[in-house]
Amino acid sequence: MPAKASGEQRIAWHLAHAAACGCRPIPAGVLALMAARGIPISPSQEQKDPQ
Repeated sequence: MPAKASGEQRIAWHLAHAAACGCRPIPAGVLALMAARGIPISPSQEQKDPQ
């Protein structure tokens, strides 16, 4: 991801990373950007509550 990435770049990077790796959930800030843009969020992409 480039330094000072735009919201669109952040979304694209995290979606690609989640599809290829899935080692961690998409950060809450990126999920909020996705929601604001009407991009669907699958249950596997949602943040899990720490227990």
